[in-house]
Amino acid sequence: MRAETDTDRIKRVISHIDRVEYHATDCKIHSRKACFLIVNNDNEHRYHCLCTNYSTVWKSLPTSHSCDLPEHFYEMIEMHKLLGSEYVLPFSNCFRERSGYSVGMFYQPVDLYAPRKIEHEALKETAYALIVFFCAVCYQLGGHVPDMKRFLFLYTPRHPVLCDMGSWNVEKRERLVHHKPHLNVKKWHRVMQKKTIRDILRYLKLEFQLYFKQKKKKGQRCLLNETEKCFDTETHQLLCQSQQKSIVQVLKEFNHLMPQSGIRREVIGDWIQTLATE
Repeated sequence: MRAETDTDRIKRVISHIDRVEYHATDCKIHSRKACFLIVNNDNEHRYHCLCTNYSTVWKSLPTSHSCDLPEHFYEMIEMHKLLGSEYVLPFSNCFRERSGYSVGMFYQPVDLYAPRKIEHEALKETAYALIVFFCAVCYQLGGHVPDMKRFLFLYTPRHPVLCDMGSWNVEKRERLVHHKPHLNVKKWHRVMQKKTIRDILRYLKLEFQLYFKQKKKKGQRCLLNETEKCFDTETHQLLCQSQQKSIVQVLKEFNHLMPQSGIRREVIGDWIQTLATE
């Protein structure tokens, strides 16, 4: 008998939810992922929905909710507190549908798109935001290095918006006994000071294939495909000339590419200061 896939599961969940008040449909941007879209038929509000039936840790919620919150969804709420609604979808509701799956609803504004919405002029801002996401999730997971292929994003014309950090990443987080979350400070510092941006570059090359050379000649440092688009010097400096630098070096050098002053000072600035005082 064929094992159930994420696509099979989502189709069944959608069939249970789709009714008069709400319309549930596949997520057209994240095909073959454990997510879908719900539209409120009264006000046309849209919700990007995550679906799970397993979690190492469950968080209690007020009685107004129909189920406890999987740790996976809880970490998205914490990420929203850190980076705000411009960069992380805000949590709206969680419910248990009749197959037993927990569904987390995250409000999705109408002006969010597939990655092709990003123009080449905004690639450097997008790339820097992805570096910030990588560091923020790594910190949130106690120093565990996340797999970016498990992330899900939607995009404004200038930067990505996090929809999911990935249940697999959350399950692999640093923990103490009894599954208690733990920040391994040494591991976090080691990632920031020793790891380069290569994981982020690999992700960028998957998401924005037209902007990158698919075959690079031996010894060639430039990654960008300029057949049709011309990238500015700073884009080359960030993506092509920073491959050997540590993540914290890149964060510090290109800090101005984060337009949100609060994130620059209170998040990135705090990381840099903490690492500088070691």
